[in-house]
Amino acid sequence: MPSTVFVPLTAPAVKVAALGKVGAAVVQEGTEYVDTYQRAMDFVAASGALYCHAYDQPEIAAGAGTIGLELEEQLDGVDTVLVAVRTGVKSVLVSNEQIAAARIFLWEDYRIVLENGAAAAYAALQTGAYVPRSDERVAVILCGANTDPAGL
Repeated sequence: MPSTVFVPLTAPAVKVAALGKVGAAVVQEGTEYVDTYQRAMDFVAASGALYCHAYDQPEIAAGAGTIGLELEEQLDGVDTVLVAVRTGVKSVLVSNEQIAAARIFLWEDYRIVLENGAAAAYAALQTGAYVPRSDERVAVILCGANTDPAGL
């Protein structure tokens, strides 16, 4: 299916390359996501294209929500799921430094490459921003590998 994907000028080169590799026309514009979003909206208005937000859209969230079903199938129960998100859930905050430290730890100990936003969920557990009960079973969703490992 032909697609045009809008990303900011600051998007990681590995992300842009991966999008191009699967055949997407990639438009890099704006230094902030809000600017890129506006350019995408202009494109939709001019072309009549169907707009799909990367995460902030009910249909997209519902698709990503299938991870809950996968957790149920693969684990024998879980009490809490930690995941990097925008709104509608109980949130804990971690600093940029804590996110960077979690990202480096996951790379050095497990060879898991994550972008900063995705490492936030693990940083919450690693730093004590989220402290599980002693009997609590916690799953951490690690997603988003749109990053250059050279930055670790």
